[in-house]
Amino acid sequence: MKSQTKRERLRPTHYVKVKSLKQKLIRLQDLYLDGEFSSTEYQKAKFRSHGQLKELKDMEQSFEKLKNLNPSTSNLKCVI
Repeated sequence: MKSQTKRERLRPTHYVKVKSLKQKLIRLQDLYLDGEFSSTEYQKAKFRSHGQLKELKDMEQSFEKLKNLNPSTSNLKCVI
């Protein structure tokens, strides 16, 4: 049963990735405002980072829906 509960929660690395992407977006904006790269380069990088962040957030939402469908799986883990 222990191996099942290990797979029934989002891993800590998931949240580390979310935090890292949020920090990256802030740095990206700062660099753009400092004139380090063009608007086009900024938009491309921003779009890429937002896409990655959206994937992680969608994974969290899917996990929450699954957890709410079956209350006995309140310790659900998603492996990424």
